[in-house]
Amino acid sequence: MASSNIIGSGNKRSLFDFYSTPPRAIDELFAHEDFTGNVWECACGNGSMAQAISAHGFDVISSDLRNTGFGEGGVNFLSRTLQVDNIITNPSFALAEKFVLHSLKCARKKVAMLLKLAWLEGDRRYKLFMSTPLSKVIVFSKRLTLHREAVATSAGMMAFAWFVWEHGNNKNPEIAWCNYTPLQNTMETCHTSPNSGRDAMPQQVELKL
Repeated sequence: MASSNIIGSGNKRSLFDFYSTPPRAIDELFAHEDFTGNVWECACGNGSMAQAISAHGFDVISSDLRNTGFGEGGVNFLSRTLQVDNIITNPSFALAEKFVLHSLKCARKKVAMLLKLAWLEGDRRYKLFMSTPLSKVIVFSKRLTLHREAVATSAGMMAFAWFVWEHGNNKNPEIAWCNYTPLQNTMETCHTSPNSGRDAMPQQVELKL
């Protein structure tokens, strides 16, 4: 039986596949890493991650290459030069390296990417890590389920982690673990979370290109 989780089906995988991120994955990121300023979610899909970020008190710019009905559609992130404080996203796996490098040009403070844990491997990525300010890798202790086109079917089959880069960091990256427990037998939906003392009301900010 074909699976609709992140494993996909080999040559049927699209370059621009959309895999919805459980909002509680954002909760885990903010539990382990502090951010200040606004956030660009540049591959926002149906908005689940952007709304979860906003629920933590951040002003969020949302865009996607596709017209998904959320945020600004038709935006090719890799050709934009908008300057923001932070970029947090779950990029297309085939374009992840390009997203990281371009995000570091656009973000003044931090970049956080949800990537497969195996992204740590490889000679080319070794060179990327040695030349960029990777500051932390936050590993999910349990498999994170990302459903294709937001359709819930089977459980996750791959290990994921948050990869965080911080401009100005010149130390070796830290490693942390989060004890993420997925909800059973249901799609996780966006929910309001404590804003960690931030006073500003969250907003969806219009994209200015």
